Amino acid sequence: MKPFKFYQDIPFSLKNGKRTGTSSGLPIGFHILVTFTFCLASWILLPTPLQSQSLLSDPDWLVRHNPPPSEEREIPPDNISGYDRQVIEELMGLKPASSEKVAPVLEKPGIRAPKLTADEARPRKILEPFLLGNPSAENIPEIELNFPTGSTLFEDSPGILMPRDFSERGDNSSDQLSLESSEKNKSNASIESVQSYLLEDPLQAKIDFEQIEHQLLLEDRARLKIQLLYHLDRLQAAEEMCRAFLQELSFSLWVPEIYYYLQLSLQGQQKRLERNAKLENLSLSNLKPDQLSHLLMLLSEDAIQQGNITTALRYRLEELNNPLTSSNADEEVIRELLRQMESVEGLRNLFQTYADLELVQEWFPSRLLEMLVAEQRFREASGQLDLMLEDARSLNEAEKTENLKNLRRRLSVTLNVNPLRIGVILPLSSNHPRISQLVQQTLEGLRLGLYPRPVLEEEGKLSKNNHPLQDIELVLRDSKLNPQTTRRVFRELVEEERVIAVIGPLARKTSEAAAEEAEFWQVPMISLSLTSSIPETGPFVFRNNQNWELEVDSLVRYAKEYYQARRFVILYIQNREGHEKARLFQKSVLAYGGKIEAIVGFQREQKSFVQQFDAFSGKLRSMTPDEAVDLEELGEKEDPVLNFDAVFVAIGSGGMKDLQVIFPYASVYQMQKTLFLGDSGWNHPALPFVPRYQAFRKLVFTDGYTRLQSGVEREYFFKLHEKEMFRHQNYTRPSSYSAYAFDTLSMIKSLLKEEANHSHGDLKQALLNIRGFPGVTGTLSFDEKGEIQRDMQLLTLQRGNIASIE
Repeated sequence: MKPFKFYQDIPFSLKNGKRTGTSSGLPIGFHILVTFTFCLASWILLPTPLQSQSLLSDPDWLVRHNPPPSEEREIPPDNISGYDRQVIEELMGLKPASSEKVAPVLEKPGIRAPKLTADEARPRKILEPFLLGNPSAENIPEIELNFPTGSTLFEDSPGILMPRDFSERGDNSSDQLSLESSEKNKSNASIESVQSYLLEDPLQAKIDFEQIEHQLLLEDRARLKIQLLYHLDRLQAAEEMCRAFLQELSFSLWVPEIYYYLQLSLQGQQKRLERNAKLENLSLSNLKPDQLSHLLMLLSEDAIQQGNITTALRYRLEELNNPLTSSNADEEVIRELLRQMESVEGLRNLFQTYADLELVQEWFPSRLLEMLVAEQRFREASGQLDLMLEDARSLNEAEKTENLKNLRRRLSVTLNVNPLRIGVILPLSSNHPRISQLVQQTLEGLRLGLYPRPVLEEEGKLSKNNHPLQDIELVLRDSKLNPQTTRRVFRELVEEERVIAVIGPLARKTSEAAAEEAEFWQVPMISLSLTSSIPETGPFVFRNNQNWELEVDSLVRYAKEYYQARRFVILYIQNREGHEKARLFQKSVLAYGGKIEAIVGFQREQKSFVQQFDAFSGKLRSMTPDEAVDLEELGEKEDPVLNFDAVFVAIGSGGMKDLQVIFPYASVYQMQKTLFLGDSGWNHPALPFVPRYQAFRKLVFTDGYTRLQSGVEREYFFKLHEKEMFRHQNYTRPSSYSAYAFDTLSMIKSLLKEEANHSHGDLKQALLNIRGFPGVTGTLSFDEKGEIQRDMQLLTLQRGNIASIE
């Protein structure tokens, strides 16, 4: 390096350490210091190539993202290809940039850096990054953004290919393009062409991007790279580059779109999405409608997977609330999410935030009311109901207003319920002997049920301190066997007497009317009717009486397992009970793989059963004229054909007189060895006195209640009944209706001991959940429909007495 001219003109000479000529008397050390200072200044001031420290500015970073497949390339054990590893390392700054690669770039023709705008060239203070790091990656260093100021050079990290110079390719290259086609494609390439090919042909989009990459600004180039990576299925690389973009270019207008692609990349890798309130707000106001709808859907589905229904519903409502995306909103999904909501506070917040939406105004108030009632926040529910009623009146919605009034009445009943008061509906004024008898038996069971259930003294003796429980109160009402009267008295019990539950009625029509009222008021009702379809009215309706389905199923199962019976004949009384039992028996036989040979009905107190027995014994089969003449000439009668294993005789309640006629006919038709199956109507004290029953060896019948059953509960019930009722004229042992009423009241009393069951809804749920309750009629429970379930007792006749089959 030569000294500057003004320094060369300084006249001085050194000789033996003395000055010569006209030089000033400056010491030699001063000249050395000046020389060193100017050399240092020259080295500092001379221009040197500047380097960009941001990997987002690499114009050719994407070229290697779809490299030709290599069969010899090894796969690292972490399942990330060496190529992708290099991409991520370069992206995240894990490899230092090499200045040795800059010179070859300058020598390549046709390569020039994009012109930076004045705003881009100006040094910036980068905002705090939206995403501080990848939670799935470890030890990723922060990347500082440092834009080049005036430099025309780009960093060329090791292995990065610059824009291709097709003249350098060999003639035999498989993808060599002619100069003419290259120029044509180059002239057609643009940002629009790249984006147009993203979905249909991402490889062509990549080719177009490579041709214009060096002309793009940093933000546009990085954005297109991310889009290409995603559509080329390089999801992990796309995720990492999205993070780099959001860290380095947080001021960019493309931040919402990059946030969208970050979520797409995470979702494609089955990773949990990352939420950011700031970026979500930016996306809501800046994303395209289709991208925004898709983003909100992704966030909603991810929230559902995490069990956050409130957040999932908020994203769906946000989509509906935006005029640009409302047409894409799925109202069925919103309705389903609303049904799954469990947080009252969360629902209230959403209600307030999106109160202007018509869908929210229509659906949210009723759902909020349901949730408040379910959580037993009745005072808040009453206030919510008043608001809904006021809105309905202001809109002149008559039907809705009436429904809300009824709902308010029901809520008022719930708020004022007396948990120790139970209603009873029976036909108290009926003059029918049989009905009056059933009413009397039911009242006996209810009266005994009011007594506490003490621990028995030694040897099974009752405690002397047995007094009725004063806390429980029974409120009786007369149904008069009239459905309308039943409805009226049910409402009286609920609104005026504020009962916690209702027992009864007995008859089918009154029970159906009461069941409808029970569903309207949502008050538990346990019917004592024989009609098995009563509980189907709704979840607040139960039934405790004979279970015909259990009866016939136990008979069929026993006949099949112990007698290997497969062929059956059904003989049934032609009334409602008989028809239903015949239908259930046939259904059970077919379910067990059996066969029904004949089904024959009869009338109550019928005198002759010839036609019925001829029908299923084969005597009514058609004969040819020759066969009839032969029988007449020989004076013979046609023998019965017993092509069956068992006969089911359903006489129903009060059918013992019919059974007294059936047995003699069965004996005449030579059916002594046939298995006879009987319903609960057979369980009667008069059965041992039926004529000719001794001739039959196989008699099996069943019932849910029998005096033969043993157990502490039954012994207590029978002794208590005898103690309290023996003074009555014509005292008889307790009937099945007394036992059913006693068990019903006992179950309700046991549940009301828990304060948690002191509401209609809680008591209903407790009845459904009751299991293994020790009752007089067996071990009791209710199925999901509200039908009583108990163990059936199989019975037979032995030595003139009814005996149980063990």
